Amino acid sequence: MSDMKAWEEALTQVAHIKGVDQKTYGYGDLFKKAVEEVLRAMGLLDVDS
Repeated sequence: MSDMKAWEEALTQVAHIKGVDQKTYGYGDLFKKAVEEVLRAMGLLDVDS
């Protein structure tokens, strides 16, 4: 799988996550959470991190 396709699939998965309220997190925290989810979906981040 190409890197581009892997990113596309990971971002699609993140886009479908429900229940994250931006009012609960600051924008920086929300962005960090999204990046962590993308990296997890790509298998580049340890699940326990």
